[in-house]
Formats: sequence, C-alpha cells, structure tokens
Amino acid sequence: MPSSVSRGCESHYPRPVGGAGRSPFDEITARSAYALIRFRDENVVTLLAGERTDVEHLDDVPLTQGPPEGRRFDRLVAVPYRQVRERGFDAVDDGTPLSVVTIDDERTIGLADAYAQLPTRPPAFADRGGFDTPDTEYEHLVAAVIRDEIGNGEGANLVIGRTWRARA
Repeated sequence: MPSSVSRGCESHYPRPVGGAGRSPFDEITARSAYALIRFRDENVVTLLAGERTDVEHLDDVPLTQGPPEGRRFDRLVAVPYRQVRERGFDAVDDGTPLSVVTIDDERTIGLADAYAQLPTRPPAFADRGGFDTPDTEYEHLVAAVIRDEIGNGEGANLVIGRTWRARA
C-alpha cells in the first residue's frame, strides 16, 4: 500500500519535502539523477530519483537482495557500450561513465498527468551543436567501408559511430 497519495502520484518510499506548490513530478525532476519510465502498455509512468555514483567495472555495482518492501527498484544502472570489453570484446572507450543511481524516491503518476507536466516548449540551446564528423567526411567513410569491407565480404553488420553534441 502506498505511504501517501498526492496529486495523482503514489509515493512508495519516503521522499524529500518539496516547496509549496511543487508537484511530485517537479520534485523528482529537480533531482540531479532521475528517470521517467513507462513500461509497455501501462497507463502510469514510474518516477525514480536518487544519488548517482560512477564505478569502473560491472563488478563494482553494489548488489542487494532487492528493493525495500513495497518498491520495484533499488538501483538504476546506465551501462555504456564500452563495458563489453569486460567480456573480451573490442570497444572504443569514449569516456562515458558506468553510472549507478541508488534509488531513494520511487513514485508512479498517471500517464495523462505525466504528459500534462512535460514542457510544451522545445528546449533552448546555447549551441545547437552538430556532428563530430562533417557530412562529407562521414559520407566518404561510409562509402569506403561499403567498398572495401562489405564489398569484399568482410562483414555486413558494421557500425560507424557519429556523435551529435549540443549545449543547453
């Protein structure tokens, strides 16, 4: 049974006290580490928040016997692609950290309520950014891979990385 119900949002764990007039959605998204998760075909969105730490290896992720009673989650782990190196595969280390969020606030909110609280304006950017590899250079790289690798039977499932960076 939820410990409290507020403005359509169920809290399954003690939560920080918000300022006057702040919705549970605002309280969660004001945290430095949070996630909004909608599971397939559910009419609710799960809101998670907690403290983020970065670790080096998957074995460094703290394990427990599961979340506290009445909750679904104890941690949220963002695993970068480079961690496949721990299984012996080659991967470029782009510096993305292996991040662990220890969940201390878990709630659900109705899907319609979540949509209603999302921003209606697009984000403002100080720098709209761009790709790290210019279009023409990327085009030549893709053509070379098709010609020299795929065309010679070296593989058909190749990934050519390209990153878009922007600054809010």
